[in-house]
Amino acid sequence: MACLSLACVTVSPHGHKQNKVWGQYRTKAPSSRCRTLQQQKHQCKLETSRRLRSTSPFVRVVKARLIQENNRRAWKLPRASVTNDADTSKCRAPIVVLPGFLQGSKPYRDMQQNLETLGYPTTVMPLNSLEWFPTLWGGSFDFYLEKLQAVVSEVYDKHGGQKVHLVAHSAGGWIARLFLGAAVYNGRSYNGEPMVQSLLCLGSPHYSLEEYPFGRVPERRRGEDDSLLDDAARGSSLRFANRVYPGAHHSSVRYISACGKGVLGAPWQPGYKGAAEGVVSYFSYRSNCGEGAVWGDAVTDLESAKLQGATWVELEGVWHSPSAKGKGHKWYGDIEVLAQLVPL
Repeated sequence: MACLSLACVTVSPHGHKQNKVWGQYRTKAPSSRCRTLQQQKHQCKLETSRRLRSTSPFVRVVKARLIQENNRRAWKLPRASVTNDADTSKCRAPIVVLPGFLQGSKPYRDMQQNLETLGYPTTVMPLNSLEWFPTLWGGSFDFYLEKLQAVVSEVYDKHGGQKVHLVAHSAGGWIARLFLGAAVYNGRSYNGEPMVQSLLCLGSPHYSLEEYPFGRVPERRRGEDDSLLDDAARGSSLRFANRVYPGAHHSSVRYISACGKGVLGAPWQPGYKGAAEGVVSYFSYRSNCGEGAVWGDAVTDLESAKLQGATWVELEGVWHSPSAKGKGHKWYGDIEVLAQLVPL
């Protein structure tokens, strides 16, 4: 009878390397070099990637589970809840992750894994980035709201009627506010409030002026109560949300607004030698709040993200996009950033 032995390695926050073979640990002396926490986490990821290569799908799944558990222990994180339909009352409430503007579901898989490591059953709303493009030419956001209603209803039922947490990135934050309300939007009412206990907005431009460099096409929507709207709200879903559901509108829902303070916008001038990100951020911030030389997460400035009445969290050194991680920056989906925002 063949015996399969699986092993994984982690680096603890104290600099010790731990080798695990089915629950047995062997501790080596700390390295002479003092690693930072970020270097330690990077080493864990490299080790995970190396050990998952060139193995069968079954072995990859088993190894990934062992490595995730080992890393959880090394970083002293809570165990992810494992539940079944018969016992959902003892787990933390489930999370639904809402992708940001022009993003699909795929960039949020790491965020999903990190939230599960922190103890929350997590689902990423299924979305294809191409589905956003009609909104650039005056289309509504009902494609997003319909998917959101479907996934929240499914998760809500799966967990025995336990209210869910919404973790919404970028535009997903103000679109989620449309979902919570009962007013008719483009011919349909969503009324998601009874299924939701909190809304965490990450870099969401709630008060954007929408003054984009190349202009903006007014939206074409139908079947709404004109008595609730002004001209601006008729042509903009964001303005609709702010007029019909101002601030932290629903008292039964806990609202949290978080935004990174990672990049100071800088105007381009002849002879400018600063980072390109500062110039790009300058134009993005100016589109949102009218001022470019302000702080933000490289896309959303701090002031535009402060939803009135919501709990405010400023995240030092955090950038907006999932792609920022590939450039060596922190973003909202990193476990050390999420740990500052939970429990929800």
